[in-house]
Amino acid sequence: MSTVSLRLPNYLHDKVRELAQQENVSINQFIVLAVAEKISALVTEDYLVERASRGSRDKFERAMAQVADMEPLAHDASSRQGTSTKRRRHRARDAGSSLRKRTQRGFRGYPLATVAYYGPDDKFASKVAVGIILEEDGKVAFLERWFSQDQDVRTDPTINQEIAEFVDRHQVKSVGIADRIIGCPHEEGKDYPLGESCPQCPYWANRDRWTGELIEENQEPSTVTTATGVGWYRAEQWERLREISADGEKLEETYKDWVTSAEKSLREMRKVGLYAKKVEVDVEELLAWCRAQGRDVDSEARAQYAAVMLRQRYEEHSS
Repeated sequence: MSTVSLRLPNYLHDKVRELAQQENVSINQFIVLAVAEKISALVTEDYLVERASRGSRDKFERAMAQVADMEPLAHDASSRQGTSTKRRRHRARDAGSSLRKRTQRGFRGYPLATVAYYGPDDKFASKVAVGIILEEDGKVAFLERWFSQDQDVRTDPTINQEIAEFVDRHQVKSVGIADRIIGCPHEEGKDYPLGESCPQCPYWANRDRWTGELIEENQEPSTVTTATGVGWYRAEQWERLREISADGEKLEETYKDWVTSAEKSLREMRKVGLYAKKVEVDVEELLAWCRAQGRDVDSEARAQYAAVMLRQRYEEHSS
């Protein structure tokens, strides 16, 4: 039996303690089991990859060629068709549930998928837009939209399945979903003139699209309750950030260039319904956080740190 000294961030330590109590085991036992499960998953993956490498397409096709080419019996075909339909519906329901669960896990790195719902009012969602952001401060690289007039897109099994496939196709690690309908499904400047209200959706006239509340004259729209943190750095620390970052060569050479790029990214995120909240980051505190976790300061670490800081801010305000 070996002894290992393990350093954990406070928020992670607290979560481990909570889960260990729920499972009625010690923290040591919980960590051992977690490591064992991770090793099992990795070993299983290697095993499956190795077995797959031994497969032969030619042998498969030769075996299939020996199967008689004939129609199945009527009752057998009907049964299989019914079973197949049920399975498709079940997978579609699971797809919507899976997206919501991935949102609850918080930020896990890039690529990031944003899911935003739109509708003629705050009750019925007739449109969903899903954008894929590939890297920190990046713009929306891929965008898909789905529409429905007879069923709310949030509960449409076919749309949920297609969204899940779209997200998986781009190997998304994090998902952000707006917790409400955030405005009219028609596009300003395309479906109706800029600066005007949509004539087809009078409900949204003079309303805050994030809350659905009427905006009084001279009142500023409120901010959305769900947000994603975007690290915001100070000009005097920009060179230090480039110095300590493992991917420093990928960062903009000047602070001014970075601000221009970051502001553009914020606008792109908002277009697809993700409210990006600036989180002031002290570079030295970021470095200390990364060292405590034994990880490099890179794009994923910077984004994860911003998400942690934003979550802590909300927890402090709500306590």
